[in-house]
Amino acid sequence: MGGTNVKYALMDNEGQLLEKGKRTSADNLDDFVAALYEVGDQYKGKFTGIAVCAPGKIDTEKMIIHYGGALTFLDGLNLKETLGARYGVAVSVENDAKAAALCEQWLGELKGVDTGAVMTLGTGVGGGIVVGGKLLHGSSFQAGELSWMITNQGAGLKEMAAYTAARCSAVRMVEKVNQELGNEDLDDGLAAFAAIKSGNEEAGKIFRQYCLDVAVMILNLQTVIN
Repeated sequence: MGGTNVKYALMDNEGQLLEKGKRTSADNLDDFVAALYEVGDQYKGKFTGIAVCAPGKIDTEKMIIHYGGALTFLDGLNLKETLGARYGVAVSVENDAKAAALCEQWLGELKGVDTGAVMTLGTGVGGGIVVGGKLLHGSSFQAGELSWMITNQGAGLKEMAAYTAARCSAVRMVEKVNQELGNEDLDDGLAAFAAIKSGNEEAGKIFRQYCLDVAVMILNLQTVIN
C-alpha cells in the first residue's frame, strides 16, 4: 500500500512472483478497501495467505494499521477483520520498510547477516533494523522510522527541514532537479536522473548534496548499531 499506488503480486513459497500488477490508491477508506477486495477477488481460490505492507506504525500482533503515512485514512484499519474475514486465510501486515528488511533477510543482502539495516528512500525515509538476526519493532512498533532523525536542528524543530524525512527524501530531490531544469512535471524521476547522468551542473549539485545527506544518515545509523 503506497501513497500513489497499490502494488500486488501472486507469489509462491520460494518468493517467485507469478503475476503482478498495480492500481492507483484511493483517497478514502471505503474506496481503498473496495479496491483491495477487487484485487483479492481476482485471485480468489489461488492463495492460502495474504501479506500486506503499508506505511506508518503497524501493530503486527493485532493486524492494525496506525498512522498510515501519506494514507492517513488507514488509521485504525484492521486487516484481520477485513481481508482475513472476507477470504478466510491467514493475514500478516508489516511496515513497508520493515517488510523490505525481511525480504532482504530472506532472499537478499541481509541473508545470514547478524546485524544490519535496510533503508527505503521515497517520499520520506523508511528503515528496517536487524539485530541478532531479528527485526527490531521497538516498544511501539516504530523502531527504524529513520524519517524522524534530526539532522538539521538549526532549521527549527517544528520545521520538516530539520528532519531526515525532508533532507533525505528522494521525491524531494527529484522535485528540486526538475524545478531547476524548468520541467513541468516535478515528479518525473526519469527526467531528473537523465539530467544528472548527462552531467548537468545544477542537477549534479543537487544530487551530490542529497547523497551527502544520505551518507550522514548512514553514518549516524552505523554509530547506533555497529
